[in-house]
Amino acid sequence: MRAVPVTVYGLCAQASYLPLRTGILVHSLFTSQLAKMAKAVPLFSGSKGNCYYIGTAAEGVLIDAGRCAKQLCASLREAGVEPDALQAVFLTHEHRDHTAALDVFIKHHPLPVHVAGRSADKLLRFGGDALQASLVPHPPLFEVTVGPFT
Repeated sequence: MRAVPVTVYGLCAQASYLPLRTGILVHSLFTSQLAKMAKAVPLFSGSKGNCYYIGTAAEGVLIDAGRCAKQLCASLREAGVEPDALQAVFLTHEHRDHTAALDVFIKHHPLPVHVAGRSADKLLRFGGDALQASLVPHPPLFEVTVGPFT
């Protein structure tokens, strides 16, 4: 697996390192030390669930959180990352294959969930209480800094 330095910009952009169908622009703007350690790891991909980890063993972010929280935690640990190392989740959209783990995962590992546009509106209406409290709605194109990740 090729380690890549990343900067996560908003949703509805074009993917440059990750094969995300709806697209999240990911490109390199890290310090050289962090760039050597950062990695992009596909945890799940497909109609049963989508989830990607971007970061180091010590800290990082998720792009989507499909499948169930138990599988998500197991896949993170298999990739050498503890779930508590996550600093945020970025959702490409509100479909279940991208959000299934969130209600349970957020209860045990509270962190901000960044989502744009109509997807934010739908999750605010239909998500569980923990997810609704963690949602950070954004316009369709946005930039967020999370730890060393911009």
